[in-house]
Amino acid sequence: MAVEELTIPSGPYTLPAACHTPSGEGPFAAVVVFHGLLSSMASRKYLQLADIAVAAGLALVRFDFRAMGGATGGPEAMTLTGRLEDARAVLAFLASYSPVDASRVGLMGSSLGGVVAWATAVEEPSVGATAVWATPSGLTELLARRGRPGPEGLSPVPEAFFDDLDGHPLMELPSGLSRVLIVHGQADELVPVAHAHRLFDRAEEPKGLIILPGVDHRLRDPIHRQRAAEATVQWFASLLGEKG
Repeated sequence: MAVEELTIPSGPYTLPAACHTPSGEGPFAAVVVFHGLLSSMASRKYLQLADIAVAAGLALVRFDFRAMGGATGGPEAMTLTGRLEDARAVLAFLASYSPVDASRVGLMGSSLGGVVAWATAVEEPSVGATAVWATPSGLTELLARRGRPGPEGLSPVPEAFFDDLDGHPLMELPSGLSRVLIVHGQADELVPVAHAHRLFDRAEEPKGLIILPGVDHRLRDPIHRQRAAEATVQWFASLLGEKG
């Protein structure tokens, strides 16, 4: 496996990224990973997913949204609108990035990253498949957390995020997305499992739903993460297909 560090421009911001590729001759079908609200591309779940994806012959691209991890931007830049712009910028970058076959790109997102993945896949016909983990079907409950401490001692979410979220078109995720796999923990303490069932009802075939018994929001148990990652990679491998 090779890992190339990248810097991707998104408006006035720069987003650090890493592309994991298999051995052999590319370009490769690729999975682009969108991290969650207070997370980053360094999360163990994305590193674990990268190992499994590469073993299956897929490339995987991780990056930090603006104002997170190593990306530029202050708290005022941490908005859902900004993350949607970053997602489009990453796809535009990959369209001319030679290790990746831009005609065979899938999106994977966790939690709020799943919202970004879902919305981007609806807008971008080039996206060949999508997978979302622990993703809300709507953002009303998140907006209601305005002014509360961050979960488990994490930093509070900036006011700019809630200002942007209030009245956002994605307060409810749209219907009609196909080629999507929904993975959710039955014991998710932040996004109740009912959200997964609502998303499944809104999606069109082909679609998949995996509910993991006893699993929390972050899939902290490595065995559960492994199961989710293997199912997700299998989903992408089956839908992104072979080189044309």
